Amino acid sequence: MRKFCSWTMVACGLLMAGLLVTATAQQAQARLPYLAWWTATYPDVAKKNDVKTLKCNVCHVGTASKKNRNEYGKAIAKALPKKNLKKTDENKEIFETTLKTVAGQKSATEGKTFGDLLDAGELPSPVK
Repeated sequence: MRKFCSWTMVACGLLMAGLLVTATAQQAQARLPYLAWWTATYPDVAKKNDVKTLKCNVCHVGTASKKNRNEYGKAIAKALPKKNLKKTDENKEIFETTLKTVAGQKSATEGKTFGDLLDAGELPSPVK
């Protein structure tokens, strides 16, 4: 009977610890509004280049880490006046203004800005 009680106490303790960790853990901050806002700003480019499949690779390289940005993603990150924009109308306007600012910057394609590429229906950075 004593063994049963000690194992029960251990199991209950582990369960409580697991619940505590789960309850206090912070959720990851996905930036899905960025993709939705970008797609709304450039719907023709999104459709032509199948952005539904590319998703985050419009601005990022690979899937290992979202810290890996392509040239376009680096330009957007640098131009954003504040980081981690949540889904609000005010932040959507901030993001759209940032996209307009970045559109005038030089891209990796010689002689073209990000805006030139987007106007031609191309992605602003090559997808790898």
